[in-house]
Amino acid sequence: MSLALLESKLSKWPLCFTAGFASIVLYCTFTSISIVFFPGPVSPTNNFLSQLGNSRLNPSGAIFYNLAVILAGLVAILFYVGLYQWYTKKKGNKLLTAALAVGFVNAFSIIMSGVFSESVNYSQHVFWSSLIFISFIPVLILVNIALLTYPDHNKLISYYGFIVAVIDFSLLVILLTIGFGPGIGPLMEWIAVFSYLAWVGLLAYNTRGSWYS
Repeated sequence: MSLALLESKLSKWPLCFTAGFASIVLYCTFTSISIVFFPGPVSPTNNFLSQLGNSRLNPSGAIFYNLAVILAGLVAILFYVGLYQWYTKKKGNKLLTAALAVGFVNAFSIIMSGVFSESVNYSQHVFWSSLIFISFIPVLILVNIALLTYPDHNKLISYYGFIVAVIDFSLLVILLTIGFGPGIGPLMEWIAVFSYLAWVGLLAYNTRGSWYS
């Protein structure tokens, strides 16, 4: 394949699309590997996702989950950079600019939660993990409100994004009121994480469609 042909093929895949799906694949793949190595059964109602990265609970598989988080966070930076494609279509969109700024905070907090796993520094891990879900909310609200003004954006994706924001807020309320025990807390975390990844995938796919419009 010639270099010109390769560049032509790559130009059909905007950064938001490739980075969005790469983050999903990386996170799900390495998380699945860590679950395989986890001693005993893993249940969304009994295990917080962070426990997969705890080397005391998951001696052989913790490294894979922490890699999942760190790599997904690194690629998430590219995903947020790729969202700039929408900004170029309507320059001066302050909501989208603010969303991208919060997005970088979110991506950095994802990376740091993998660097400081539960077994490395629990208090640091709780701080960065909390910041992930706190920053999810303004990202989801700002991005989805901003994109509602674009005619080539699928508005259903924005409405779904608002639902994910409510899920994240509910998770934070549950953790603050009930705590970190088994039950609804870990279940809501799983739902929050994977519903957010689904939103990333939908937005990435929609962004690719807008690439040609």
